[in-house]
Amino acid sequence: MGQFSRIEIDVPLEITGSGVLEMTNPGRSFEVEFGKIVNGTGHEIRLGGGTTLLERDEGLTNNGILRLTGTEQVYVGSLNLANNGSIIAEGSGEHRIYTGPAVFTNRGTLHAKGSGGITIGSSRASSFETASNKVIVDDGSSLTKEEGDYNQSDGSTTVNGVLTLEDGVLNLSGGSLGGSGTVNADVSNTGGTVGPGNSPGILSVLGDYAQTAGASLLVEIGGLVAGTQFDVLDVSGVATLAGLLDLQLIDGFLGSIAAGDEFTFMNYSSLVGGFGSFSVNGVSGLDIGTTGLYFDIEYGDTSVKLTVEEKKVAGVPDGGSTVFLLLVSLGALAGWRRGRR
Repeated sequence: MGQFSRIEIDVPLEITGSGVLEMTNPGRSFEVEFGKIVNGTGHEIRLGGGTTLLERDEGLTNNGILRLTGTEQVYVGSLNLANNGSIIAEGSGEHRIYTGPAVFTNRGTLHAKGSGGITIGSSRASSFETASNKVIVDDGSSLTKEEGDYNQSDGSTTVNGVLTLEDGVLNLSGGSLGGSGTVNADVSNTGGTVGPGNSPGILSVLGDYAQTAGASLLVEIGGLVAGTQFDVLDVSGVATLAGLLDLQLIDGFLGSIAAGDEFTFMNYSSLVGGFGSFSVNGVSGLDIGTTGLYFDIEYGDTSVKLTVEEKKVAGVPDGGSTVFLLLVSLGALAGWRRGRR
């Protein structure tokens, strides 16, 4: 479609089949003035070279693939942008998706792969709703939302690059948030699971982190080195804690963990509260299987640390008491022998 500078359609557009609609020449635009754009299952719209896809009226529904490969802009008018398929941003160009005052709903896959990343803008504050989906931000890439909140009720968000909310909060009411990248926003975890790393790793939150009673923090432990052998959640602001701390021993570490091992798995500037419950490998509490060891948790001014301790067996005294009882027993035995003479 490179020979035209602008293609304008005044009726709703539904694209079906398994082909590719490709627009690659700089400055070209494809516009739908009235009605909506529907990209059908199995079909791909491929934008490259600075082209623009513009829908002015009833929104855009993507059931196939929308692939951004150059420096593109996708404008959606007054209604929703619904992604039920895949939106993939590749290459070094900047990819911008503009929505109106309504909602960008993601029930498919939104994947920022290239160094140009994805920027979601709006003419007025709008929210990004994501459920039963995948949002992936690769290492070296970014996803930026200029206005409104990021609301996740299911699915997964994996951040290995940078996820930025310029004027909003990441609200995690379900699903999971993970990766070894950076979330540049406050995070409110009310019913989901935050699991730093890619088994394992460090997830940074440049803001506050709040976790309520219905939410959980998953920490994988496979050795003694932070970030490469056990997970770390690094919070630059205030951590407000409740809910579950879910500890998982991985990579055969259950067989080598020992008393005295320490794991500083969370950092923050200040702390409010503490975890309300704990589990180790799916079993409630802080006991480490049948090893006779347990995790002791210590909340410090700027970090939380786990220390492996050895359990005391009920009825068995400590070393000093044992020596004392042994001396008493020997004395009693000597007295008994004298009495037998």
